[in-house]
Amino acid sequence: MFPKAAQNATAHRKHKRSLEIDITIDCIADVLPRTSAQQDKTIHILEFGCGDGFQIPYLKTIGDVVACDVDASDGIWDMDDVRFVKCSIESTGFDDAQFDLIFSNHVIEHLDNPSDAFRELKRIGVPACIYAFTVPTNVWLLLTIPEQYREKLHRLRRAAPARVVPSGSEKKIEDAEDTDALTANARRQTRRRSRLMRRLMPAGHGVIADFWECYNSFKIANWDRFFREHGFSVIGRQPLLLYGPSEWPIIPTRPSLKNICSSVLFLLQKP
Repeated sequence: MFPKAAQNATAHRKHKRSLEIDITIDCIADVLPRTSAQQDKTIHILEFGCGDGFQIPYLKTIGDVVACDVDASDGIWDMDDVRFVKCSIESTGFDDAQFDLIFSNHVIEHLDNPSDAFRELKRIGVPACIYAFTVPTNVWLLLTIPEQYREKLHRLRRAAPARVVPSGSEKKIEDAEDTDALTANARRQTRRRSRLMRRLMPAGHGVIADFWECYNSFKIANWDRFFREHGFSVIGRQPLLLYGPSEWPIIPTRPSLKNICSSVLFLLQKP
């Protein structure tokens, strides 16, 4: 219930990632083609946004793996039987219809341009390609609030911002630029209130900075709508785990309670 030391938080994060990918692999295996003609065929897998490569050994139990990232960790480049490519998912350089399974783990929410990314993903997947994307939910975002405020207090304790007093020459320049002193003062107060509100409010996640906008986008129903709007058919949806941030796990990591979960797996195909 209380904040963990860095080492314990790392161990907790590894534990929940292991639980999450175990469930994910089982779900993926259930939807992969199982005809006699296809059983002897090697399944070609792409993981994009592979990061530190944690999921790769699990994916290798299904087929051959190609992993890509714009900034992958150096240590994973030496993994056996895995091809690594440094690239953006918006422009990969892979051949058309190259992969049978395309996987990502908590990457979709970080895409700056999902339309271009999904267009590229559809190009490099075979017609029956399975797309398996794990994403966070609004429940997870709520559970980050205590850790967000703990971190805010920690930053305040480390260094209080110094008040900058303009020099005489700088003050003259300010006065010259702001002929209406009352208007200038009102603008400064508005900016201060805006900065204060940003500091007081919890933040969103990924490309959505605003907390409430992010909360709404991370609802499972809105993720479903998001994928359909970008041209995918949703063939499966599996709530995975319920957990909070590893630094401060407000609740124990456990299997999801129906749709009350911190992460959910979407299984998609092209129409």
